[in-house]
Parts: sequence; structure tokens; C-alpha cells
Amino acid sequence: MPPAPTLDGRLICACNCAYDIAQPGKLPTDPADRYYVGAGFLNTPAAFVDATGIHAGLVGTTPDGVVLALRGTLSFDFHDRLSLRDWLNDFAAKPVPAEWLPAGSTARVHQGFLLALDALVAQGAFTEINRQLQTVGAGARLLITGHSKGGGVAPLAALRLWRTASLSSQVVTFAAPHAGDPAFADLYSNAQIVHARYEFQDDIVPHAPPSIDGVLAQMEDVPWVGSLLPGLQKYDYEPVGELRFIDWSNAVVGDSTALKLNRLAHLVEIILGEQWDVFRLDHQIVCKAETGYMSVACPTGVCDA
Repeated sequence: MPPAPTLDGRLICACNCAYDIAQPGKLPTDPADRYYVGAGFLNTPAAFVDATGIHAGLVGTTPDGVVLALRGTLSFDFHDRLSLRDWLNDFAAKPVPAEWLPAGSTARVHQGFLLALDALVAQGAFTEINRQLQTVGAGARLLITGHSKGGGVAPLAALRLWRTASLSSQVVTFAAPHAGDPAFADLYSNAQIVHARYEFQDDIVPHAPPSIDGVLAQMEDVPWVGSLLPGLQKYDYEPVGELRFIDWSNAVVGDSTALKLNRLAHLVEIILGEQWDVFRLDHQIVCKAETGYMSVACPTGVCDA
């Protein structure tokens, strides 16, 4: 089987590989693994994980360039409303400043994602990025990707590398929660970072952390729904990057007011029906039948192998 035929397909395969990280060193590989082959790594990637085993990522070289793939949350349970509410509140970390942001900036970022990035930097992930970029040589491209929590850490990594090392990057995220506030989003949009963010149908994670006027906040005002998700913390978070929303016909569309209303209506219907498993299924990036992130980002060559 050759690598995935598209860049986004190769990057979503790299995101899947990041979930295999169990210890620092080299990524454990299986030459027959569809995601490893699909990512197109030229050599075994370096794996990084902190002492807690919670924060992890890999750095590997492909024909596209050097790839930083950040691992998502290890496990969460969308099967009932109590676990869902607890998990959403876990994502509702207080926005905090980062020392690598411009002096005097009011920008704030997600505390948990900042801690995750700091842990990987301390483990040497950025040093490895520079080493592999130098090995590839002049003109080497830096690609940053992540799924779920990894997608929330990705823009922090991209902006930190731009601010501290003048490294521009291309970012592709899948099911990413919000990483920072509007001031952070402004800094991010002014940096030399091209970012595409994929969000799928009724995946609830891209709406977190709950923001002041976001979809989750609006749901609390809907009769019967607010009682199912009470007490969610709300901060002034804002998404970054260009939205590539995979709609209910598996078409990729951009952001719009009509889309926001449609997404709200779908989420309300799911919560009223307590169909919690929809959130879990729509959040996955693994190969499955005819739907999901993989079906659009990597439609041929990996899942049908």
C-alpha cells in the first residue's frame, strides 16, 4: 500500500500514529499498519511523552516535509450526559498568558494545552524539529497536525515556533477544541501560518471550551436542553484557522450563519434524545464505513486497503 494520496490524508494518518506512543524514543511501528504506511514516513519518527504519559507527540520526516503530530486525549466517555458534562468542564480551563507571546499582549491561551506544549518542549520535541529540518535542508516545510486535544495544542506550537524561532508552518487539525481568546486569534492570523481545521457533523469537541456566545452556551438557553448540561464554565475563546466543515452529506463547506444554526439544531436534537454515542462516533478519526473525518480527509488508498 502506498502513502495516502493527499496531504491531509497523510497528516490524519500521522495523527492516528501519535496514539501509538507509549514511551519516549522511537515510535513503535508495524510495517503493515495502514496509518503508518499512509503517513508516508521516510524514517521511524521520534516519539515524545512526558512523565505522566498524558502529553505526547511525534516528529517525523515525509516527502512533504517535517511533521509534528500531537496526540489527542487518551480516553473519554460520551455515553452519558454526566460524563459528557464533566469532560466538557475539563476542557474549560482558565485562559492564561504565555511567556513567548509579545510583551504587553493581552492574549490568553488554554492552560491545559499550554502545559501539554511545555511538556513536549521540555522533552526535546522542538530540538528534534530543528534537527530534522536541517537534515532535509533548505526549503524544508514544517507541518503541524493534531486530533482532539492535539488539535488544540497545534496552534500554540505553531505560534510559539514562529515567535521564538521564526519558523513558519502549515497546520491541519481535526476535531480541535479552542486554543485561545480573540487576542490570541488575532496574533495567530497575523503570523505566517496557514491553518485548515476540519470539523465533522455532530462532533461536539470543536465547540469546547464553552465560550460566552458559542453553541454550547446557546444550548443552555434552549428549553429542556439547559437542564441536561447545567453549570458549564464559559470563557471568551475563539477558533483559529479556516474551517473545513464536513456536513451531513459528507461535503466540505465553509463557515456561515446558516451552518452555525444548523449545527446548533443538530446538537439540540441529539442531546434531547440523549443519543450520546453520536458524539463519540463523530469524533473518531479511524477508518469506518463511509463516514467520519477519514472518509473526507483520506477517501481512498488507506481505509480501503
